[in-house]
Amino acid sequence: MKRNIAALLAALLILPGCWDMREAQDTNFVTALGVDYIQDHYVVYAQIIDFPSIAKRESSDSAPQSGSDAIWVGRGEGKSVIAALNHIYDSSQQQTVWTHVKAVILSESVMKSKMDEVFSSILRSREMRYTPWVYGTREPITNLMSSLPLLNLSAQSTVMFEPTSIYRQSSDVEPVHLQRVMNAVREPASIVLLPSITSKNRIWSNQGKQPPLSRTDGIFVLGKNTLHGFVPEHSIQGTRFVKYYRVFRYPMTLNLENGGSALLLIRNPRTSVDITLSGEELQLSIHVTSRANLIEKNTDESISFQTIVEAGNKKIEDEIRAAFQMSQKQNMDLFGLEEELYRKKNAVWKRLRDSGEPVLPKFTLKEVQVTLKINHANTYTFQQK
Repeated sequence: MKRNIAALLAALLILPGCWDMREAQDTNFVTALGVDYIQDHYVVYAQIIDFPSIAKRESSDSAPQSGSDAIWVGRGEGKSVIAALNHIYDSSQQQTVWTHVKAVILSESVMKSKMDEVFSSILRSREMRYTPWVYGTREPITNLMSSLPLLNLSAQSTVMFEPTSIYRQSSDVEPVHLQRVMNAVREPASIVLLPSITSKNRIWSNQGKQPPLSRTDGIFVLGKNTLHGFVPEHSIQGTRFVKYYRVFRYPMTLNLENGGSALLLIRNPRTSVDITLSGEELQLSIHVTSRANLIEKNTDESISFQTIVEAGNKKIEDEIRAAFQMSQKQNMDLFGLEEELYRKKNAVWKRLRDSGEPVLPKFTLKEVQVTLKINHANTYTFQQK
């Protein structure tokens, strides 16, 4: 009997305990982090969400909580990022953890010269991961963190936290993870097209009012720990064919020669970039192949199927050439050409770098070849030739 009791007591000694377990409601889970740099000091914003408001309420007699009531935004200041984060803790009331951060927002002042310091600081903690979505902005960060979802849904049902579902439906501005941003900040020739996010809403209204809703409105071109410039959404059409990792669906309107129009849905374009050295010039050849669906045709039946295909080919080529010209004019490497040179012709890249000459002006666009295949034309008929 004594032996059994001793064995039981010994087993109790090795049982795992949960003495230090904390309930979820007793912890502040930061879901979004914003960083600004103002007058030689850092300003850090932390968004926390009332998690019980995310779950659907099963009780019919409980009043629904509005989205704005579920969002809290903390603000901390300091000479360093860590000091600003510690400032937030002073009045947090409960333990604050960073394991649930899904979005990071950077101001223009941070993107210009402070990215390396910011990321080195926030990633020094084991709580932060390389998976949050990263955005740049030109407006106050508090506006973005206070923006609401549609239909009183979860406060995390916004484009800031869930950009992929919208991007799969309409590939306008490609979302970017923190890992890709770090490559652009630290690699010698990489750039990243960072989505610009805003809370300005001119589309949706509720009871005659237009609430702030987050959306993307362009891209910031980042590389070598600095900001190269901003491109509004309407000017990045050609860039997506060359630099985007993947384009799922992209609507493209064609203006036809007979005065009519057509709407194509571009799907999964594939692009190759070839660089040849001719004297001191770096000649660029871009080849694009893509599938498309004909969504709408506003023209008479005399238009041929091949005419629409040729118009689509020309539209894509024109957009790529226009993006290249803007890239050269504004000295922004929208196509990531220096990285292409760095990886494919490293000796040439090293020679140009050692000479101190800028690389981008050395490129000339020799040719753009586009092969568009329309797989589906819906119910539209065409003149047979």
